[in-house]
Amino acid sequence: MQHFSLDNPLIQFILAAARQGNKSGGKIMDPAKMVKEMVDYYKSSFDNTYNTIVLMQDQMQKMYKMILDQSTGFPEEGKKAINEWTKAYKKGCEDFKSAIDDTFKRADSYFTSTLQTSKK
Repeated sequence: MQHFSLDNPLIQFILAAARQGNKSGGKIMDPAKMVKEMVDYYKSSFDNTYNTIVLMQDQMQKMYKMILDQSTGFPEEGKKAINEWTKAYKKGCEDFKSAIDDTFKRADSYFTSTLQTSKK
């Protein structure tokens, strides 16, 4: 994992640009607003990725169901086991999505309240 210090050239460049913006009367984005926008971007990226994975999973489930329905030698117990596994997988995915959504809501709430406090 890489740690950034104030001696890092990139950090020095950002700080210099911020100081220059202050001297010339330019506005600098509030750090809380910047982080909130980053959280919004990450949430959007997560939602898009999650929805794509769910779409692929649903498509694969349809294919497996079609294969299982057409196979005559596959035992009924095996079909039930696969269906139960699929239900458990879907529930796990839904629980995961719910936990991530809750975390994004808390982060959004925190940064929204921070922005409102800093405007006062």
